[in-house]
Amino acid sequence: MKILLPFLFAFFTITVFGQSRTPSNEEKQAINPIIDEGFKNWSENWSYDTYILRSAKINSITVDEDYGDIKVYGTFSYKRVFQNFSGTFSAKLTSSGKLVSISYTDANGLRDTKAF
Repeated sequence: MKILLPFLFAFFTITVFGQSRTPSNEEKQAINPIIDEGFKNWSENWSYDTYILRSAKINSITVDEDYGDIKVYGTFSYKRVFQNFSGTFSAKLTSSGKLVSISYTDANGLRDTKAF
């Protein structure tokens, strides 16, 4: 987390606010573990599915013009019985790197949201 704060400050100084863009490798390396930890904690309460660790991958970032919050979009994988599936997610983080919420859509189109 110590590396994340300076990174996020630099991130805001070079980002065009409000526009979605592809994340850099450094942004992926800083943000993916935060999303992964959120999914890991959340999935402990899932009934049928098991989150596949380190499967959360961001592919788009948007920064809120008014508050500086970061919205990321990506994919994740999970196991149901003996089969792996993929879904999409969006997550909101504060400018300091704290995870606020994750919303996902699974392979069957089911949706859920978790606030942290």
